[in-house]
Amino acid sequence: MQERKSPTTGASTGGCGLNSTIQERTAQHATVADDASPRFPPMSTAAEAQRYRLIEALRTGPRNSYELRRLGIYQVPARVFELRRQGHDIATELIALTDEEGYLHPRCALYRLVAVAQDVC
Repeated sequence: MQERKSPTTGASTGGCGLNSTIQERTAQHATVADDASPRFPPMSTAAEAQRYRLIEALRTGPRNSYELRRLGIYQVPARVFELRRQGHDIATELIALTDEEGYLHPRCALYRLVAVAQDVC
């Protein structure tokens, strides 16, 4: 992941690296991002396509917000909220995560699919 610098302040604007375990898990499930909802192109940023990718990723196991962003789900809390309104049971746990540069992220969300809505998927 390449780090970008702000042109005005020189501060990092993103590209916070993930530790190797998270990178490996993301690589293993990268195909989820390639399988957008059948109604959308694979790299679609439409909310419905993001919800589809989110459910598919959570079916394979718990995922944190960094992993999900790498799958093209950029407003993770909003997509989780929408899926909960559709009847999916998604648990959220706050975890501490240390990125590959050694920065601690003390309140990273870890999402786990408890139950899928009966009439949706």
